[in-house]
Amino acid sequence: RVAKVPPARRRVRLRNVPVQPEEQVKAAILEEMARLWKAALGRSPPRVEEVRVAKVQGEVTYAQKLAGTEVLLQFAELEDASWLVDGRNAGTWSRVLDLSVGSRILRVEWSEPVTDWRRLRHQAETDASSNISYNTVGTRQSCSTAFNTKMTAMQGKQGVNQAAG
Repeated sequence: RVAKVPPARRRVRLRNVPVQPEEQVKAAILEEMARLWKAALGRSPPRVEEVRVAKVQGEVTYAQKLAGTEVLLQFAELEDASWLVDGRNAGTWSRVLDLSVGSRILRVEWSEPVTDWRRLRHQAETDASSNISYNTVGTRQSCSTAFNTKMTAMQGKQGVNQAAG
C-alpha cells in the first residue's frame, strides 16, 4: 500500500497570471496545462483537484493588471506537481515548456517552501585553531610566546647572576 501524499506537497502557486474573470482564468490555465503535458510529455493532461484564483478587491487598477494575480493548483498526483515546478526545463530557446496564459509567461513555484533534506545538515563550527594565520601580530605575540620569551630572559639573568656570584 502506498502512503497518501499530503495536499500541501501537491499544491503549486502560479504567479503573473493575467487579471481576468475567475472562470476564464481557470479555463485558460487548464487548457495551457493540457498543451504543455501533450507537447512535453506526450501524455494526457494532469488531474487537477482544485484551482483557486486570488480575488482582487474593488476596481482593478492598471498597476494591479500589470502585476497580475496568483493561482493555486492542487494536483491529484505528486509527480505532476513536481514535474511542473522542478522537472521541466523552462526558459529553453523554443519556449515550448513555458507555461503562458494571455501572452504572459507564468512563474511556477511550490505554494509552501519545501525542505531539501539533502542540503540540510548539521555542521559544527570550525575550531578557532583552524582559523589562525600564523603570520600575524597576534600569533607572534601570543601568551605562550611572551611566556617563553620571559622565561628565557629570566633564565639568562639567573645564569648571569650565578656566574657573577
